[in-house]
Amino acid sequence: AAVTAQGATTFCAGGSVLLAANTGVGYSYQWNNNGSPITNANTANYTAAVSGNYSVTINNGSCSVVSAELPVVVNAVPVATVTAASATTFCTGGSVVLTAGGSGTYQWLKDGLVLDGVTTQNYTATASGNYRVIVTGQSGCTAGSTAVTVTVNPAPVAAVTVQGPITFCAGGSVLLAANTGAGYTYQWYNNGVAITNANTANYTAAVSGNYTVIMTNASGCTAQSSAITVAVYANPV
Repeated sequence: AAVTAQGATTFCAGGSVLLAANTGVGYSYQWNNNGSPITNANTANYTAAVSGNYSVTINNGSCSVVSAELPVVVNAVPVATVTAASATTFCTGGSVVLTAGGSGTYQWLKDGLVLDGVTTQNYTATASGNYRVIVTGQSGCTAGSTAVTVTVNPAPVAAVTVQGPITFCAGGSVLLAANTGAGYTYQWYNNGVAITNANTANYTAAVSGNYTVIMTNASGCTAQSSAITVAVYANPV
């Protein structure tokens, strides 16, 4: 009675190895793991998928003999997870910290591509994509997490066009025009203070100050324009 392994006898969970007993006319077989018979394991070959010391009992009709034991080691696969510390949908300039779960070493991937050099347990994602991590345990077994989808919404482009001189005498004015876009909303400011009811794309400035506009797009992202300085001079008496 002899057992031959048809592959490596140390492997990761989910793998297996084919164990082959020697054959002969009229032979019958009973496979054993750690000395206990394995149910329905009665052929010349047996596929081992769990750890243990495997042997086979061979009977030729008159006599039986047990082979030497062959150790099989099945190493556990690590648990791989990804947890987001905050919302995974945000505006340009934001980020989310992704934390890998599972003990071992880590390799992050984005959209299925390896992120070179990104091997820490935490990763700060700033771009849209599907992020996952591969965890390698001490035994060398690996597991991949499910993907976490990060969506980064673009902020609007905030710009103001001046439709005339920005220096003039009291009683005059200048039209300030913000760029437009689908779903944009507006709030105009003078010297950092919101101007009441100034919520359209255009604003007519008639007093001195530094004018800006904050624009919000349909996804809720905002952007502030650079300031336009308007100088209004008093008329002589």
